[in-house]
Amino acid sequence: MSEPITHLRAFELLPWLANGSLPADEREVVEQHVRNCLSCHRELKEQQRLRAALRALPAVQISAQSGFEKLSRQLSGAPALPISPRRWPFAALTRFARYGFRRTSMEDIAAEAGVSRAALYLQFRNKEEILAAVRTAAFDRFASALEGAMNKARGDLHAQGQAVGEAYVRFALGEPEAYRLMFDLSQPHPDRYPELVRATAHARHLMSASLEGLVKAGIFAGDPQLMGHVFWATMHGLVVLYLAGKLPAKPDFRTIQREAMRLLVAGARSGATAPRSRAAASRRKRAS
Repeated sequence: MSEPITHLRAFELLPWLANGSLPADEREVVEQHVRNCLSCHRELKEQQRLRAALRALPAVQISAQSGFEKLSRQLSGAPALPISPRRWPFAALTRFARYGFRRTSMEDIAAEAGVSRAALYLQFRNKEEILAAVRTAAFDRFASALEGAMNKARGDLHAQGQAVGEAYVRFALGEPEAYRLMFDLSQPHPDRYPELVRATAHARHLMSASLEGLVKAGIFAGDPQLMGHVFWATMHGLVVLYLAGKLPAKPDFRTIQREAMRLLVAGARSGATAPRSRAAASRRKRAS
């Protein structure tokens, strides 16, 4: 089985996947990532669409004069063009995850993205805005992964809970930089960014939504919101220890994860009314 690939690396290789020049071994792992990552899937489709559109265009004669005029504008300090929306998020994500918020400057992000500071300031007032935008996008991708897992297992509460847990782990291990920014980095003045507040609340709701269904069905007993915090704290602790290389080789991450979930589920079931008992009681009541 091929080794998993990070979200950032997969995203970087999408142009080569789109034009068919990616080596077979890399193509296999990138395609596997794209199948499970909605944002990369959309980006690949967009790149394929643009590639098809460009190939349909007539040949363009390159003008030396126009190139010279463009260079002259740059040398004369003409206003910078807006930064590509596909370049700055991953540059910012990389810098913030690697060095933290305080040690990252606008100049660092611009250098990582390969653009000028002026281009960056055309879209953002400061690095707080950039951090909020990057975290909002990460929470939206995370929520999309959880929602997709829930929809695939719709109708089966047990399978739905397991699917959400697996989607959580896949996202955390597939996008470790984004995961750290979401849960390990504090956002200065979060109330100033309503989109971040919305994305965070939506993701946190999805993390406990399957538990609400299990409690309502009598399979689990307790406060679903509190249980959600307990499940999340356990999973987050495991993920952070794994990403930091602090877990032993044996038992491995998956073994510890399964045992932790088994213990939590057993505790959540304690005192719950089994659905079968309820169904049987309902049948007896109708028969009498």
